[in-house]
Amino acid sequence: LDEPFLEAVNRNRLTASGQYLYRLRPQTVERSFADAKELHGLRFTFYRGREAVQRANLVAATAQNMKKLANLLAWRDRIHTIFSILCRAERLKLIEPKKDEPIREKRIGSSTVCGWHKPSVFVLVD
Repeated sequence: LDEPFLEAVNRNRLTASGQYLYRLRPQTVERSFADAKELHGLRFTFYRGREAVQRANLVAATAQNMKKLANLLAWRDRIHTIFSILCRAERLKLIEPKKDEPIREKRIGSSTVCGWHKPSVFVLVD
């Protein structure tokens, strides 16, 4: 390895931000390897040869990345989704709010979304 690159890495590692990021390593990088090993079958391999094992590992890594992407998109849209489901169910008369807790309207962007005080409190309509 080149000595200037190693020195730059060491200087970066010794800064406050480098130390902070290193403390986060067990939750991020190591967690990813642990998930791959435990949840995606990388504890053992059923293939022989470098190319076959690499192919299996790439499939597992792709599955992990797709799962992360799905979780990220779900996290970003979860607030909107919860309110949309509640409002749609209310419009279809499937649920109605409790009598003592009125619905208030909340403006989000250009659309109006129902704002429930307690999203988990509703009454099913028969």
